[in-house]
Amino acid sequence: MELNALRQVDGEILDYTVKARTHAAGQRLRELAPPDGVVVSLIVRGREVVMSRGTTVLMPGDHVFVAMRINLEPLFNQLFEPDLEPPELLVDLSLSFHAATTVEQLLGFCGLPLPKKLVAPAAAESLGSLLAQSTARGGVSIGALRIQAGADSEHITVSCMSQMA
Repeated sequence: MELNALRQVDGEILDYTVKARTHAAGQRLRELAPPDGVVVSLIVRGREVVMSRGTTVLMPGDHVFVAMRINLEPLFNQLFEPDLEPPELLVDLSLSFHAATTVEQLLGFCGLPLPKKLVAPAAAESLGSLLAQSTARGGVSIGALRIQAGADSEHITVSCMSQMA
């Protein structure tokens, strides 16, 4: 992969080490539910290269190389660093997620706790299903996150409506 091309789109490749007490440890890649445009390009486990597939489980000690836009780094840090405070999400940050991403996965990716009002079945609901059940024009809100229809039926747009920490 030519790294120079990433600079032209404000992208970078970051190396994360999976620590035992992090959100990423023991999770399948697909359970981390990264937004569109993020690629786990390489996983190194000991002296072995592990193919990055949705079913790949991240283990403590793994080195995970992720290609992403620079502005997503604070969100990705949440997955790989224990005890970080949730990042300040920017009002103009708009991300595209697959419609099958669950509410819990979205909040986990953003480093946000499940709201107390949100009951367990709703946390496991997909963003696409949540949006389809809504009668509100313009989408659904979960805290300061706004869930709206994406570019096609398989994608959902998530944006932050206000500054939050």
